[in-house]
Amino acid sequence: MEVVLCKVSLSDRRFGILSHCDHCFCLGCIRKWRGSTHARKITIRACPLCRTVSHFVIPSQVWVDEEEEKKKLIDEYKSNLSKQHCKHFNRGKGTCPFGNSCFYKHEYEDGTKATIVPRVAVNDQGEGKFVGDHTLWEFIEERDAREEEDDRVGLSRGVDWTSSSSESDHDPFL
Repeated sequence: MEVVLCKVSLSDRRFGILSHCDHCFCLGCIRKWRGSTHARKITIRACPLCRTVSHFVIPSQVWVDEEEEKKKLIDEYKSNLSKQHCKHFNRGKGTCPFGNSCFYKHEYEDGTKATIVPRVAVNDQGEGKFVGDHTLWEFIEERDAREEEDDRVGLSRGVDWTSSSSESDHDPFL
């Protein structure tokens, strides 16, 4: 509930603009909210006030709430990210779980742009099934469901799953 532009450190004077609501947050606070482990991911991916889901947070030096200005800011943000290499794809050495939903550049070492190929899931019998691309939100929901199941199973076996994993500042989705 601090005034963003009155923060002591200049680096803390940035807004974290949510893509689908007009509530005002400082970037550090909204990233902390979205990086917390106290609630289901679907809850923390939503605005803490109105619960409108936003798939990503846009860092900004200025507050923008008018629809046209916000659209322009989002487009500029995505354009800037598309010039940076995806850490998951890792210039062809890895795979990006976000597929076509990723904002970052998927480019090989030699500079050629990667083509996103359809994903196929293979079961225990070796049978393949086309699964298509995941949207970012589908990926997050699937991952959270697996984590919740792992936690439920782990806790029922008496396994201590306490960990202190934190998301990287490189992750725009926080």
